[in-house]
Amino acid sequence: MIDLGRVAVLLLVLLGVWQLSKILQKEKAAFGLSRLSIPQKKSLKYRLFQSQKALFFLALFFFGLAFCNPAFNEKSMSLLQPLPRKGVAIYLLIDESGSMAESAPFDRGKMISKSDFAKELGREIIEKRKNDLIGLIGFARKADIICPLTLDKNVLISRLNAMHVVKNEDEEGTAIGYAIFKTVNLIVATKHFAKREREKEKKKPTYSIDNQIIIVLTDGLQSPNPLDRANPFRFMRIEEACDAATQNGIRVYYVGVDPVLENSEFRSEAEKMKRAVESTKGEFFISNNDEPIRKIFSQIDTLEKSDLYMPNAEVNENDKMHSLTPLCIVLGLLFLSLGVLVETVFARVAP
Repeated sequence: MIDLGRVAVLLLVLLGVWQLSKILQKEKAAFGLSRLSIPQKKSLKYRLFQSQKALFFLALFFFGLAFCNPAFNEKSMSLLQPLPRKGVAIYLLIDESGSMAESAPFDRGKMISKSDFAKELGREIIEKRKNDLIGLIGFARKADIICPLTLDKNVLISRLNAMHVVKNEDEEGTAIGYAIFKTVNLIVATKHFAKREREKEKKKPTYSIDNQIIIVLTDGLQSPNPLDRANPFRFMRIEEACDAATQNGIRVYYVGVDPVLENSEFRSEAEKMKRAVESTKGEFFISNNDEPIRKIFSQIDTLEKSDLYMPNAEVNENDKMHSLTPLCIVLGLLFLSLGVLVETVFARVAP
């Protein structure tokens, strides 16, 4: 941004300098210069002589620009990047229950916590789905909105990295059904308000969501906190939550990040979860590597992309501004010094 008042003053000063230079040129023409003192051939000295005006003009330009107090912020610079216009909406549901802090053997026998592995998969989704709106939900006993749908991948990565497993026993649980149901309603509300805004303003909404995906990253199956047994939402069955997703055209993908889920003791519950997510046209995976994510990507790529009409970002006055005035002053002094050096040393003329 630039101070427009100072720009007006600068233009008046430049106009005055231009008029003064015309007067001085007329006076020089009246007295004349010794043609013998000016090189006639286009030698290096002659070219330096011709460059004097350009150097002094550049010095004047940068001093004038410094007077206008130019500045920018990081958000305004990001506007120079083209915004994607088509994509899908993806919500990542990441398990924050205490068991996610436990380590497990993952790809190539690497022992890391299940929480860190889930975050690795989350980062891969965020970084590779550049044209998609992505949101974050953290869940254990309850489900919290970590980040609503956005195209700002830096914000998403930052908030993903800040996620942590619950420490309090009262917050324990793996309420997958509730987390899915809450996310479904969040997507429905987002679409509703976008439509209402379009009708109100008689224009296209800031975003249009036609295809929506929910990806659940967890080390467990449906296991709400027993204290919520009387709560119809927090104790919601997986089948009921997936029915709500199906009715609203939302696909649900389950990615189990603990290999023990394949054991026979979990087979019954795993089959129930698989049938539920497949009813939404999604898929059920249990894996110790990122293969499920690649399969999910390939399926997402077959879906019709939504048009994303993102609003022009506004610059917040509280955003950190970076002044260009010192740089302009340095460049002005540099060109002024070069101009003086050329005039007094390399291209001297005799009157």
